[in-house]
Amino acid sequence: MDRKLNVLVSFLAVVIFVWSADKAAYNYTIAFGAALALLFSLVAFIAGYLTLDGLFSATAAGTIVFGIGDWAAASVLIFFFVSSALITGRREDRSYEGVRRTGMQVWANGWSLVFFFIIAALLQAEVFIIGGLAALAVATADTWATELRSTDPNSTYLITSFEKVPPGTDGGISVKGTLWGIMGALIISMLAKYVFLLSFPVFLFIFIGGFFGCLVDSYFGATIQRNNMLVSIPLFNWQFYIDNNGVNAISTGIGAMLTIILKLLIA
Repeated sequence: MDRKLNVLVSFLAVVIFVWSADKAAYNYTIAFGAALALLFSLVAFIAGYLTLDGLFSATAAGTIVFGIGDWAAASVLIFFFVSSALITGRREDRSYEGVRRTGMQVWANGWSLVFFFIIAALLQAEVFIIGGLAALAVATADTWATELRSTDPNSTYLITSFEKVPPGTDGGISVKGTLWGIMGALIISMLAKYVFLLSFPVFLFIFIGGFFGCLVDSYFGATIQRNNMLVSIPLFNWQFYIDNNGVNAISTGIGAMLTIILKLLIA
């Protein structure tokens, strides 16, 4: 699946490059984004933070994000990846290979970011850039909350019923993990405000969407992922189980949509 997404996003990058050839806003930036994304992804692969599939996925995603958002978007995305990689590497229960991000993990956290940046480029609408940044705030909040959660066996509660559960349980939340989630969403929002020169209300919307998406991730972890729920799409006759990657993808999208709605309704 991640390889199909790589091909699709790479094709869209070419489409945007051709479409924007006579537009000052994106002229040559897709090519620049591709070079920067490949360089950064290759360094991450050599350093042991990406699998080979992860390298290709990060390059495809980075081409869009760096190409459309330029250095501002690059700085926010690189901060997310580096901070997440460093805190993931601190976990004692992870093997070396467990630290490497796979292609599906890259897309689980990045599909909403890429999607909304593409829409922003095609429609010339800044609000979708803001939505993409909120998706990244969700991914950061969720990663920090998960990796820096409390390990105290009496500190974790299921978000749906608040019954005590072992640390690491799908849908489990703790005070320590929640605070780290707030911190992750806050820092991404502050960085986005600074590099994109956003107003305070927009900064606040990104933070709200980021933290709300983190809570949604926990809720779906408890109700869908933990119960191994089977999802059916009647029109296409598809049936599949939603795993952690699926929950991450859904929650980032919801956080992004909430931020876009807040921006359109309020500011």
